[in-house]
Amino acid sequence: MIYKTTQARTCEAVKVEETIRGKRNIMKKRREDLEEFARDEDNIQLTIYKGKLEAEALMKTLPRRKFKTMKEMLGVQYLQQDTT
Repeated sequence: MIYKTTQARTCEAVKVEETIRGKRNIMKKRREDLEEFARDEDNIQLTIYKGKLEAEALMKTLPRRKFKTMKEMLGVQYLQQDTT
């Protein structure tokens, strides 16, 4: 049986440690990316929610008539702003 020298063992241990450190850094980066993605997603959801609230408030202020599309509804809002 051939025994490894102390230097070879140390070298192998260093390589293993560097590999583990590299994997930890990759996982840390992935975690940061996921957290950033979650923050962006929350901001998007918040923006959508605010947009829905604004649309509901707009619907209450507009004259009572049915709109076929959201675009048509927003067009009426812009027309109202232009005339005043």
